[in-house]
Amino acid sequence: MTEWKVLHKPSKNMEAIILTKWQAIDITYQCPNCGADRATTWLFPDEGVEYVDECCNRLVMFEPEEGVEEE
Repeated sequence: MTEWKVLHKPSKNMEAIILTKWQAIDITYQCPNCGADRATTWLFPDEGVEYVDECCNRLVMFEPEEGVEEE
């Protein structure tokens, strides 16, 4: 799994917002090969996604964050 952080919630990508009905978020992460800072739009952040990043042609996998129970 690739670690990620929310950059924009909701996404600044209006096409993604329209397509997902305001579910898309923008995230940042580091390339698993060279460590370069990367960013992408995650269309459905409640579901895991994986793809080959163009930076070093390495697979990146994003999993939804686990919810934290309130006490």
